[in-house]
Amino acid sequence: MIKLCAYQLAPVLTGIFNCSIQQGEVPSIWKTAEIRPLPKVSKPKQLKDYRPIALTSCLCKSLERLIKSYITTNTVSDALQFAYKSHRSTQDAVLQLVSYVTKFIDARAGNYSRCLFLDFSSAFNTICVAKLVENLTHLNLMSLHGFQVF
Repeated sequence: MIKLCAYQLAPVLTGIFNCSIQQGEVPSIWKTAEIRPLPKVSKPKQLKDYRPIALTSCLCKSLERLIKSYITTNTVSDALQFAYKSHRSTQDAVLQLVSYVTKFIDARAGNYSRCLFLDFSSAFNTICVAKLVENLTHLNLMSLHGFQVF
């Protein structure tokens, strides 16, 4: 429906998005989600065979995409970051590691390598929101108000 009425809704949504960014808050209705169980396997038998997914507001997702686009365009990310980047995958990260280790070992006969792998699954659930906000304050999100919806 939003796509069908995009031309008419653009000024209204732009105003809402700009207000949200300027105030540093999102409308409270956008903070709610409907949680649905999604089966991990074809025939789930136990609760652990499901993963919860949150169905959130498509308007909030649109605002998130605008902000993500602004952040990724206007900040420098580490060249070794593979997560949340288009055309980058875990295979790229493994190949990069193998390349570095191989070069290091080949450089001198006595060289050896040790690797430590950490699993940050469910890391999102342990984020300290106050620290995240503190780390993001250096971004001038107020300049986002010049964004156009389309």
